[in-house]
Amino acid sequence: PRAGYTPSIWAGGPAAGRAESLAGLEWIADLFLTVASPVQQALPALLGERSEFRTRALERIATNRARLAEAVSRRPELGACDAEGGWVAVLRMPERRTGEQWALDLLDRGVAAHPGHFYDIEKEAFLVVSLIVEPALFATGMNRLEALLAAS
Repeated sequence: PRAGYTPSIWAGGPAAGRAESLAGLEWIADLFLTVASPVQQALPALLGERSEFRTRALERIATNRARLAEAVSRRPELGACDAEGGWVAVLRMPERRTGEQWALDLLDRGVAAHPGHFYDIEKEAFLVVSLIVEPALFATGMNRLEALLAAS
């Protein structure tokens, strides 16, 4: 868009159809967000530092995956789904609770995890945890998860 120009959309028609159309447009606008000008201006510098960031991120993910593997080896009722990449882990939890119940119980203990249904996992007892967090924080979260499993 040219300087000083703000794009806008006008919607008319019956209220129900208009509301449905605007909801769809909002979804599209959120899905295809444009990159902000400051980020565009900083792109050459950001790309110049990508190797260092990538190295740090991969090291952090590897450290946290190793900590997760330790927990799985200690707690036979806990499982980790195979992964080929990414910075989250999908955990198979005991089926005595739903993924949402596990997530809420962990939240009560200061640990944030997503129930599997947030990621369209249809089975009940799954959690999704971030592997990109600081390793010390991840270790604390895993300790609390193991303690919850032991207490359950």
